[in-house]
Amino acid sequence: MGRFGTGFPAGRRRRILDGSTPPPPPPPPGVSEISPALAWDGTAGSGFASLPADPTRVTAKPALRLIVPPRQTFTDTLLIGVYAGANNAGSLYTNMGLSFVRVHYEGTSHDIAAPSYQSFADANGNIVSYFGWWAKLKHNGTNGVSQVYFEAVPSDATMQSRVAGPYTFFPAAALHDLELEVAPSQAQITGQRYQTLRAARDYARSQGANHPRITITEGGDLVFGDTVASYVGQGYLTYEASVPVTLTLDAATVATGTRADARFRSKYGRQHFKGANITLDFKHALEIYNESGLGSPPDWFDGINITNPNGRYDLWRGYPRSRKLSTLIRGRPWLTECSFSNVPYNGTSASLMRGCTVSQGWQEIATDCDCALGNVINDFNSGDYIAAVNAMQVSYAGAGATATLSCSGDWNSTSRTFTAKVDGSEVGTFTVNDSDADYLAGTNYTVQNVVDWINALSGWSATLLDNSRFATAISIPGGNAGAFTDIDVMSAAFTFVTEFDIHPDFYQVTHVGKENGVLADNVGGGIVAQSLFMKDGPSSDFLVLNNVFDNTNSTQYLSQLGDDHSHVVIAHNSWTRQDFWLRVNVLGYNPDSYCLVANNTAPLLFWEDAADGEVTIAANHFHAGASDPVGATGSSFGGDEDTLFANIAGGDYAPAGALLTNLKSPVLRYDLAGAQRGASAPAGALA
Repeated sequence: MGRFGTGFPAGRRRRILDGSTPPPPPPPPGVSEISPALAWDGTAGSGFASLPADPTRVTAKPALRLIVPPRQTFTDTLLIGVYAGANNAGSLYTNMGLSFVRVHYEGTSHDIAAPSYQSFADANGNIVSYFGWWAKLKHNGTNGVSQVYFEAVPSDATMQSRVAGPYTFFPAAALHDLELEVAPSQAQITGQRYQTLRAARDYARSQGANHPRITITEGGDLVFGDTVASYVGQGYLTYEASVPVTLTLDAATVATGTRADARFRSKYGRQHFKGANITLDFKHALEIYNESGLGSPPDWFDGINITNPNGRYDLWRGYPRSRKLSTLIRGRPWLTECSFSNVPYNGTSASLMRGCTVSQGWQEIATDCDCALGNVINDFNSGDYIAAVNAMQVSYAGAGATATLSCSGDWNSTSRTFTAKVDGSEVGTFTVNDSDADYLAGTNYTVQNVVDWINALSGWSATLLDNSRFATAISIPGGNAGAFTDIDVMSAAFTFVTEFDIHPDFYQVTHVGKENGVLADNVGGGIVAQSLFMKDGPSSDFLVLNNVFDNTNSTQYLSQLGDDHSHVVIAHNSWTRQDFWLRVNVLGYNPDSYCLVANNTAPLLFWEDAADGEVTIAANHFHAGASDPVGATGSSFGGDEDTLFANIAGGDYAPAGALLTNLKSPVLRYDLAGAQRGASAPAGALA
């Protein structure tokens, strides 16, 4: 129920991944235009007699997330929408389990009676279509700052409503209040044209611009740079390019600097990068920085390319670029129809990840993302980082009877100390560090440094096997780059490895008490990771709907739930190879009666310990040989990944075999490709 298109990868929502055209979505109903109340004078909130308020949560609420970025400027109308739904007695088939969604626009309220598909042009002119609850804001002739709230009213009267907002939008006479050009080879014209982005941003800042646009008119590489002083306007600073341009960091500065120099950091808050002519090049960069001193206003990345041209396995000073980071883009960004390749943390902690493609991804895809809708993942594998690499061979041939080597800490430690012992007595220690200063000094950072220290000890010998990874990652085989104690290097030469203990996920909840999440209509192919990992509870009011999780390895990872869950709906998903565990003992899975696991297909669903009878588990299909989960109803069994899908090797996840002969009453009206499910339909994401 996400986004439609034709072809791959340009099309973001299709029935299969081999380039075929999906069936068209149902014709959309008309979308109502709403204008502010007469009391609105252009000041934010002035149209409201009283502001809508979200009630304190005491029981289940609908999930409701904005699926268009806020703070847009418009001169006539602007289409806005949310994805929203709730469990209604075991189903979302009728109206996504809601009575209606009410939109409040500066004192005017309008009830959206039903969700629909709406089509519009994305940043690159491609027509896309998304499922949601839609309205159009109408400019009434007054320019200013307006506020919008959405309210989802559940069909289940035992639930509470959810109110989300305020979301800010700008009715205006023009989309931009300042137009600037950047052309590096052309002479500067103050107030019109500049040679660098820094100079253009500085001028926009000096003018107090709220909605400026910088158009880059010359192609090639362009250093992103910073701004003289921090600044944020009311709306976005928009970057567009009339020709293909690659935004980079200065290689010389990064080579001799610290991690802080390896950031896209303009010091200009709330930026909008628009269109496929713009590529953000991460070969010299670790992250996109967001100004916490300005309140961390989110940036918007809209139809651009974000890539590392050096490839997926590209170490930063000997370690994975994801180390010491938890996101690629700080500040809860808005991501719409972007193309990611060879970078980690694509949509991690984003406010919205909509219609994006991920190729050669690694580490995390959409962990802690508020709303991940209609994305396509082609290849997600951290295996090159996880694999052990033989680093050094150590032996002892001195006069002692025993010789051992130990190491403290693990690969995430800022320092680790190696200790050499002969006959149980210490004969030397060597400390390696992970700082930029130590990297630049080159004396206690690399595996070569450790080898040199060992070779200086009497009777000891070390041979370097690989120096590509930093010494902090030295481990015994299978030791996950952790501490090791008194490894015998006398009886036989011992080969030490380097390892990175990475735990990859498609979607993980790591924020304790995360509430109100949407993971819907995503297609994941070539995944080597946990697909769904929700453990840091309580997790409340989540919709996990119509996703394909195609894991290439059926035994390396699990999807698993843990901790307290309230109103977490997991329905019509297709796990092709990965088992799904409800982990009561180890992770403390504790669902409430609003939780629903229904109409999914997976190899198996397994209660790790005693089943909790509050969650409804219904109408799922499992592979042949699986056991029926305790408390489940309507389960069916048969087939496996090779027979349940039309052509899994070719990315065609249409149902086949036992999925077609074990039809069930669906709990969602529309499938992943927008086809309407009838009174009976296969389990899984596609009808």
